[in-house]
Amino acid sequence: MEKLRELLTNGEVIQDGKSAREFRDWYELADRARSIRNRYVHGHWEYLPLRGNEPVDFRAPAWIREKLGDKGVETMSLAAFEAIAFEMKEVQERFSRIRRKHGV
Repeated sequence: MEKLRELLTNGEVIQDGKSAREFRDWYELADRARSIRNRYVHGHWEYLPLRGNEPVDFRAPAWIREKLGDKGVETMSLAAFEAIAFEMKEVQERFSRIRRKHGV
């Protein structure tokens, strides 16, 4: 991520202030998305529909659970899970728009 930021903001690819702000805003979202993605991709998921309002369980792998603290184990509703998925999709779509705009 840091190398990408350097490449795009060195003045050769993104040259105007508005586009630079757009990229910085995306970069902040992407950095957050990266940690979410890593936590969820390597974790263990369960869907327990009989549990009611919060049927989705997530447990981070043991090697990272201590570092995550309270975020190492989560219980959530389908709506909360969908909101996270939507956020991840939005980060990717914003990056695609930046790439198209700057020919990257």
